[in-house]
Formats: sequence, structure tokens, C-alpha cells
Amino acid sequence: MRSPRLLDSAAAADRLGISERTLRDLRKRGLIRYVAVTERKIMYRPEDCESYIEGRTKIDTPAEANRSARPQPARRRPGNVVPFTAMAR
Repeated sequence: MRSPRLLDSAAAADRLGISERTLRDLRKRGLIRYVAVTERKIMYRPEDCESYIEGRTKIDTPAEANRSARPQPARRRPGNVVPFTAMAR
């Protein structure tokens, strides 16, 4: 049985549609799995790239879509109204 082919950083980034720098940041933040072939050589399994994509896939429900589409007005707190003439004294 043949082992799955590993992807270098350029190929993995291309597969994910991101830059190599973004891929490196994801790896350092622990958001994507990787294979440390040596201390300096990092590779990625195709299934780990797919797993990252699956984990980032979102579905907006109509309630979520409406909530984000209409920003809520800022709430104002009632305050004391001071007449302008009272300030001039």
C-alpha cells in the first residue's frame, strides 16, 4: 500500500487558496495539522487541508443573515438636560 503524497507549503497554500505566509500563521496558531519531516521541513497531508476547509465551512441561516444585514441603532442613555442659561452663570 502506498502512503499518501505530502504537500509542501506552496502546494498546500495553493490548494487552500491562501498565501504561504497565511498557511505558516495558521500552523503556528495550531489551526491546521502538519507533518514535521525534519525540524525545518514542514509538509501537509491532503486530507488535513480538506479537514481545515471543512472546519471553516459555515452556513448562514436566514436569522443570522438578517441580523448581520441590519445594524442595530446605538442605544442612548437618558441624561439630565441643563438649560443653556444655567451654564452661563
